[in-house]
Amino acid sequence: MLRLHILPELGRWPLAGLRRAHIEQWAARLSLAPSTIRTLHRTLSSLLAAAVEDERIPRNPASGARLPKVDSDDVVPMTAKEVQAVASAMVEHIRTAVVVAAGTGLRQGELFGLTVDRVDFLRRELRVDRQLWSPRTGLPVFAPPKSKASRRTVVLSAVVVEALAAHLATFGPGNDGVVFHTMRGTPVSRVLGGDYIRSAVKRAGLSGITWHSLRHYHASTLLSAGVSPALVAERLGTTSRR
Repeated sequence: MLRLHILPELGRWPLAGLRRAHIEQWAARLSLAPSTIRTLHRTLSSLLAAAVEDERIPRNPASGARLPKVDSDDVVPMTAKEVQAVASAMVEHIRTAVVVAAGTGLRQGELFGLTVDRVDFLRRELRVDRQLWSPRTGLPVFAPPKSKASRRTVVLSAVVVEALAAHLATFGPGNDGVVFHTMRGTPVSRVLGGDYIRSAVKRAGLSGITWHSLRHYHASTLLSAGVSPALVAERLGTTSRR
């Protein structure tokens, strides 16, 4: 975000010379979705807030800046700081699931249906060819992925690979080889997974965040880095950003 969108336009200004008008003009020139622009603004605002705390500037010029309106059906993605806050507040045996969700864009069912044999640590990739499905009654079971496009191989960053390796070294695989599981080794149902994320979000002092929010965060990060929407859709296993 800094390299592609913030510094090229605003990096030439000294902190003391940056005004709200400059930020509004910068936001208006960005050829990005309004929700992505708001994510960029939140990142910029957090940097400037740190400058205020360090007494480099008296006030945050990003505060109150007018930004392009977000449609009612357009989701404002999480920031990296919010992802970190949710991960820190998550119960320890599920914490890495937040990192993997944010770093891969997996759906909740794909995330908790991930098994050790689907992860190739040498090639830094994981294979999605099924999901964990929770019936109304009974235990969750493996089921086919959501659609044909959902079958895919996802390349992993070094951060995700290291997090997965550390997680498995500490907690090991659960029943049927699932990577993320309860402390008893049983798979994480949709309801239980929802309980985990809601509790973590509450402890982090946030609201309105679900596992799907981490999927949107991943898509937004890729789009902000200049990855084409078609490639983002392919990575997410869908024909759209959702």
